[in-house]
Amino acid sequence: MPVYTKTANDVFAPYDGGGDARSPTPQDAQTWGTEVERLVASLTMSLGAAVIKGSLAELAAVAADYEDGDIGLVVVDATVMNRGIYKLSSGAWAKQAELPADVAEAAADDALEARDAAETAKADAETARDIAAGYASDAVSQGNVPIYGTIAGMAAIEVPAGINAILVNGRAAAGDGLGGRYTDSDNGSVDTFASGGATTRTWYRDNGTGRDIAVTLTVGAGGDFATINEAVVAASLMGPPRYVLAGIVGSTSSQPLIVIKLLSGFVMAEQVLVRGLNLSFIRIEAEDAETTIQRSALTQRIDTQPRIPAFGVTDGGFLPIIAALFSMDTSGTATGRDGVYASIGSRAIIEENPSAPYGVKNAGGDGCSAQRNSHIVAHQTNFSGAGENGIHAGRTSTIDASLSDVSGAAIAGLYAWRSSKINAYSTTDCSDCGSYGIYATNGGDIDALQPDCSGAGIHGIYALNGATINASQANCDNAGTDGVRAHGGSRVNVAGGHANGCGQKGLHALYTSDISAQSFNASGNIGNGIYALSATININGGNAQMGGSPAATDIVVQQGGIIRASTATGGTNVTKNIMASQGVIFG
Repeated sequence: MPVYTKTANDVFAPYDGGGDARSPTPQDAQTWGTEVERLVASLTMSLGAAVIKGSLAELAAVAADYEDGDIGLVVVDATVMNRGIYKLSSGAWAKQAELPADVAEAAADDALEARDAAETAKADAETARDIAAGYASDAVSQGNVPIYGTIAGMAAIEVPAGINAILVNGRAAAGDGLGGRYTDSDNGSVDTFASGGATTRTWYRDNGTGRDIAVTLTVGAGGDFATINEAVVAASLMGPPRYVLAGIVGSTSSQPLIVIKLLSGFVMAEQVLVRGLNLSFIRIEAEDAETTIQRSALTQRIDTQPRIPAFGVTDGGFLPIIAALFSMDTSGTATGRDGVYASIGSRAIIEENPSAPYGVKNAGGDGCSAQRNSHIVAHQTNFSGAGENGIHAGRTSTIDASLSDVSGAAIAGLYAWRSSKINAYSTTDCSDCGSYGIYATNGGDIDALQPDCSGAGIHGIYALNGATINASQANCDNAGTDGVRAHGGSRVNVAGGHANGCGQKGLHALYTSDISAQSFNASGNIGNGIYALSATININGGNAQMGGSPAATDIVVQQGGIIRASTATGGTNVTKNIMASQGVIFG
């Protein structure tokens, strides 16, 4: 309120305090009038103020925005003497008078109220922050993780402080299968992005939640990734699907795979090498009927052996499922460039596709190879034209290769050694191989019903050093040397098969080996129909006649050989059923 020396009521009162009449004192009236004049002037100036600021510094800062003669007020400056009424003169504010007391008091009250309001707002904000942080902590601890739309949009989103894990529904678009769970704790993941706002930070993919949707990743021009390896990295970060109760057999809806689709025109100029990881939840397929592998891009071994595969797995790993046909070009070095190679307890599956079999054609090395107790399923596949062996199992490994095409291999179509097993049951094509259609050695075991081993450069079928080959109804025609050879304690079954037009012998058993060839046709060969040297052959009901009439070179025993040739056609080198120094032929 304004302060007066005396109020008008006191100056002009008609009676004094005792009730006696009185007249105003001229001095009191003069003082009162002067104070009133000052107040009126102050109020007049204040009511005409062009600008009001809290401090003199703030008023001075805006002097350039006003004209000479404008009035400005300073109401709550920390320095009391700076408060007052100012007039702009020559670009500077000059104090004209003190603020009226009531104006100053009101300004002070407003300042206090503003301070109190600010402090209250601050306290409310801190409370809200603490509540949000508490909620975030509770949400995370209970697994209720906030969900966002896309990774692409996270740069513009502020994730509240205290939230340490989030779910994102996609990468470029919600539902594209490339989202997942992320944490702001650096777990070493290379799949990262940053959120925005005041709490900006990096988020790392969390690999521990599993997946319940199928995903397709495309590779090639216009696709999601430029290389298979980039897609495999992304797929491995997504992880395998969750186990689904009561329904896992052949159902992509209950056990959804991640499909890596190779787009038309894609050339594989890389190696897919897996060490110790199970990537069987990934399936590689292609739009083209054949996808080219650039052989010169194969440069890296996967283990200590001199094998440099396009698809390689070791140390107990599992390759992605291969559901495409690849063909290796002729660039670069051929030796050791295998199509599929599994080593040291590892596994691979080449998916079955009867109408257009999958696999790797024209590999520089082996088409498909399992070594050191590894296992490959390659049923009804195509590994033809290999620079070494079509399908090769070694060191106690196993391969299922029924109905497969391993024709045209430079060495052997099927090759098993060191107690390994190949199951090629039913009409496997092992034709036109450089050395052997089927070859097993050192305890190797091959089961191949009705294989086509014709046109082999050396032997159609060859078992060596304690090996076993079961190849009933085999076609071993036109072999360069022998149609069927068993050597060094080996056993071969070719019952019902044939070996015609071979360079030397149709059937040839040596050194305690045994060939079972009931009803076998070994006619028309250059040297002998059948020949047993310190070994045993059974050709009951078969035909070993070389020419138009029986001859002593048709059925031959040497060094104690034994041949059972009951009802067999062909001449013999010893009288039947009589023990001779050469051996015995029963018939």
